[in-house]
Amino acid sequence: MVRVRVRAFAQLGKALGHEFDLRVKSGSTVGDLLRILEDRIGRGSKLVSCDGTIPAGLSVLLNGLSVQLSGGSRTALSEGDVVSLLPASAGG
Repeated sequence: MVRVRVRAFAQLGKALGHEFDLRVKSGSTVGDLLRILEDRIGRGSKLVSCDGTIPAGLSVLLNGLSVQLSGGSRTALSEGDVVSLLPASAGG
């Protein structure tokens, strides 16, 4: 098991809690973490699609860097990683 810190913003922060630690299995990926968080939110929430892609309306940062620019949902997690979830905001 590895410990990662999750930071969730906007409506995801309200649904999950704004900052918390979570233990995941060794070898877990960002996609695995997003599926765990989907289960916590419930109500048919989709943080990752069936094919493993992250929706366009969600930015996911791993240690401050966008995973969409690297391995996407297949990016491996390591002990002490910080995963930030930033949903697109409505309005303006």
